[in-house]
Amino acid sequence: MTKFLTSYAKESEEIKKELDIVAKEMENSAAMLIPPDYRYPLAIETMLKLVRNLKATTWKECSNLYDEQLYRWKMLENSEENMRIQCEIRGLTKRAADGATAAAVFSGLNFLLK
Repeated sequence: MTKFLTSYAKESEEIKKELDIVAKEMENSAAMLIPPDYRYPLAIETMLKLVRNLKATTWKECSNLYDEQLYRWKMLENSEENMRIQCEIRGLTKRAADGATAAAVFSGLNFLLK
């Protein structure tokens, strides 16, 4: 009986290894259906959402809508960065103007005190 169990366990382990190999191969071949530019979680999640919400029914629609959304996100990010830079410039300009005013006042005081 022990020989049988040992043999069964060995065969079972070999079958499990083979199934793991087949599963990995299937996973890799499924991934190959997705173009490289879209093989990351955000793209896949967004496209699945488009299909689930009936906004796209073909790969072409999905990829076009995703590309448009990605463009919007990038433009929004750029806009936010530009606003941040403008705020920094305004702050620097105000400080420079305040410094120039202070310098003019001290210069006038210095002139009057001589």
